[in-house]
Amino acid sequence: MARNQARTRQLLCSCIAGLITMPLHAEGAPKGETKVQSNAPVEEVYVLGSRRGDFTIITEDAQKLVEVPGTFGDPLAAIYSLPGVVPSTEGGEPAVRGSSPADNIYIVDFMPAGYVFHEFSQSVYSEFILQDFQLHAAGFGPNYSGVTGAAFDITLRDPKNQDFGGAVDISLLRSGIFLESGVTDNSAFYLSARQSMIHYVIEEQSKEDAEEDGEGIRVIDAPEDRDYQFKYQWNINDKHQLAFSANGASDYVAAELNNDLEFVAANPDFAGDAKIKSAFNSQSLDYRFKGDGAWQGRMALGQNDLGNRTEWGDNYHNDISIESRLAKGEISYSPNNKHQITLGTLIDQKDYRLDYEGILLICTDQSANCANARREFITLDETLPVKATAIYFNENWSITDKLWTHIGAQWYDNDFTDEYLVLPRVSLGFNASPTVTFTAKYGHYARLPELGFSFPGIGNTDLLTAKAKHSVLGIEKTLRDGWSINAEIYHKTLTDLPLALDSTEDSDGTFYLNEVTGEARGLDVLINKDMTSKWYGWLALSLSKSERTNERTGETKDYNLDTP
Repeated sequence: MARNQARTRQLLCSCIAGLITMPLHAEGAPKGETKVQSNAPVEEVYVLGSRRGDFTIITEDAQKLVEVPGTFGDPLAAIYSLPGVVPSTEGGEPAVRGSSPADNIYIVDFMPAGYVFHEFSQSVYSEFILQDFQLHAAGFGPNYSGVTGAAFDITLRDPKNQDFGGAVDISLLRSGIFLESGVTDNSAFYLSARQSMIHYVIEEQSKEDAEEDGEGIRVIDAPEDRDYQFKYQWNINDKHQLAFSANGASDYVAAELNNDLEFVAANPDFAGDAKIKSAFNSQSLDYRFKGDGAWQGRMALGQNDLGNRTEWGDNYHNDISIESRLAKGEISYSPNNKHQITLGTLIDQKDYRLDYEGILLICTDQSANCANARREFITLDETLPVKATAIYFNENWSITDKLWTHIGAQWYDNDFTDEYLVLPRVSLGFNASPTVTFTAKYGHYARLPELGFSFPGIGNTDLLTAKAKHSVLGIEKTLRDGWSINAEIYHKTLTDLPLALDSTEDSDGTFYLNEVTGEARGLDVLINKDMTSKWYGWLALSLSKSERTNERTGETKDYNLDTP
């Protein structure tokens, strides 16, 4: 929420990140084989294609991410091997194509999720329950709202109706248990629970060792995390399906900060023990139906409870809790095999509570020196309700066998900034040949300002939503033996970003203004080899430039997560 929390997280992350690196060996997927009579020539037939029809098993593309070495079977950790994706310095969330991690949205089983990564990059989802994972880096459709960066769409698989069984996974890094079983002839469940183990292995660092390192950080408690997922699904009949899900996770880490750290040397009252405690719990009810003919739809209700407490320095603390209640519905109609019309809505009611005691720092990720951004000591305990609504429409139209388009728009509003926005989005595709496809995408996007910059008492409540425009041109070439090349040129413009005011120009306590703009442009190339015999892999190349401009002074700087 407040910049103090992000800065403290950054300091702790820099202390612990990179401690563990271990390759993960994974065997190739089996190949299908057709047998013929013994006196006939022997021929092998390789069965290709992703397994998207069965939602109880992982898709082929997601399986490839699970098997990336060094990720310990975590498919979301493998996203850093994809083009345009880089790790950030604030927790485990990534930055994509020159946007901030705060610009992203995470969708899990149709619903927005606020907690997908543990504080130190490992995702909260077990490889046993993943069904599919899609990264939409830019130019995506109107069904994603409250986002100006990238959209991460995660699908957890359906439980298998099988005899009771499971798996126990024990290692020095992370241990867990997975259980799955049918309940009735048409219902089943699974349960996954995991616990990190590294904090049992790494002992508290001695003060002598910390002084010898000279980093200004002494590890007291190594990162500790837990997570769980439960899903029960009832297949009522061929047309109706109902699922209940419950998920949760927690994180804890502690370190001592001393004056060898430059930031603490400039703020001596920040020295001492620093701790981060995070936790969330969520529940959802998800109903899906297939109507007669071409109708299908989905409706879901959910709630998320998220808490994050940071302690540091001279008994300072920053305690945030967010209670979310969500409702989402979507209905689609396909009159023929050339058209599909989709109409949907999302209502998100959040109650933010901030309990803050400490020195107020007025700075953003574009501030030159947050150590010099000190204001007064404040004590704050406030609650802020925010309701956001999105209504969206999209039409998928195959104009000819070679030309197709997706045309849609989203109506977005919230009662915090009192803005009503119409956000058009369109994409066009052309199959120039059976092996070459050209695409073009364009869209408008918006999200709430970060609450650390706009919460009453620590920010400016008059800040507007952050806005972005995405333009993407792409080409995909399919080659023989499972090879393909995909290249995209993108351009983003970002507006209404926050500018931290210096104390000399902020006599009335405004703190922040919407006076920063941004631009990101680049080329992403992915050379991919699908599993056709015994191996697969990909090579990613990104060329990019991301900048932020202070509209008050006209000064332009490279964005701190730029990867030229």
